[in-house]
Amino acid sequence: AETWGCSYNSGKGMDDVLKARDNMVKQAEKAGIDLPDSYMWSLIKGNIPYDTVWLNVHENLGAFAANSDAWAASGAGNEVLDRFYDVSTCSTGMAGLYPIFQKEGWTSPEQGSNRVVATLGCSIKHGMGEDHMVDLAGHMAQTMASMGDAAPEVAIGLRPFTAGPPGSPDVILVSGFTSMTGWANYVEQLFTTPAGETMRNHMDMILDCDVALWGSQTMVSSSDE
Repeated sequence: AETWGCSYNSGKGMDDVLKARDNMVKQAEKAGIDLPDSYMWSLIKGNIPYDTVWLNVHENLGAFAANSDAWAASGAGNEVLDRFYDVSTCSTGMAGLYPIFQKEGWTSPEQGSNRVVATLGCSIKHGMGEDHMVDLAGHMAQTMASMGDAAPEVAIGLRPFTAGPPGSPDVILVSGFTSMTGWANYVEQLFTTPAGETMRNHMDMILDCDVALWGSQTMVSSSDE
């Protein structure tokens, strides 16, 4: 996934982002470029140094490279980015994405759809390694599957592999919900059930995390193209 952590420039806001998005879609259509699924998170609660996060979710690293090369060949890539950077000041990066859990029947939301996203920005504790993270992901998937309707719609992990600002997390755990009530029901399960408590204890053994809540909007959906 490509990531941009952004803060709005003076006088700018979501309407300006949508205009920049529309310009990107128009230029991509003219150049015959297939756009990846893209999401924009707007901060609701949390001590995060950004107003928004934009994610382009590519199928794999080769798909990212092909998309980047296509924009470079089109000659329109810089103009597209400039329109976004006129709206926000951003720090950009790359992260590997791995699935943790998905409700049966879940599909990527349509363009314009709104969701609530909870993130845990985590540092991995000393002495903990990849085997511990794989074991935790499996435990999280098993616990979420046992929660029924209270489970997240989808949960993923992001492992940044480009350098970020000082204090950037080692891993970001992301859970998506259809509403704030859905998130609250999930948290209640974490704190009132034995399975939820066991999962929290497992996470606390491996990770030191900060929580944030975001409003997520689907900016581009490849299924709508």
